[in-house]
Amino acid sequence: KQWYQRRVRAVRKVSQVSRKEKKKTKTPPKVIRKPRKIEKPPVEEPPKVKARHYNPTDVQTYIENTRKQRKEQMMAEKRKQIEAEKEKEKRLKELFDFQKKALRRSKVNTPSSTPSVSQPESRISVQSGDQVRHSSSTSD
Repeated sequence: KQWYQRRVRAVRKVSQVSRKEKKKTKTPPKVIRKPRKIEKPPVEEPPKVKARHYNPTDVQTYIENTRKQRKEQMMAEKRKQIEAEKEKEKRLKELFDFQKKALRRSKVNTPSSTPSVSQPESRISVQSGDQVRHSSSTSD
């Protein structure tokens, strides 16, 4: 009997250990498979037309007009710059000519390079009576 009891106890211990191990290791969950979807062949739809809230031809004409306006403005600005440069050159040329004439006049009015003897200044003095006497500053 003792031997039998020991054997039973040993078997119980082993079964308890295996139960603990079984609790520790979880069985994988059941795999739930979905039924296969049957793919429908793709339906060829015509390309969708874009819904625009504007008229494309009007937009194109607007863009062309704005380009023309910008181009005209640029050309007008260039013309103004060219005219301003021409006017400036004209004024400078007139000033240069005026300076040349003034220089020529001053050369004509100035004496030659050799110094000339200038006449002494004359002073008019009134003496008694109606006689007027001219005297030079160097005389007397």
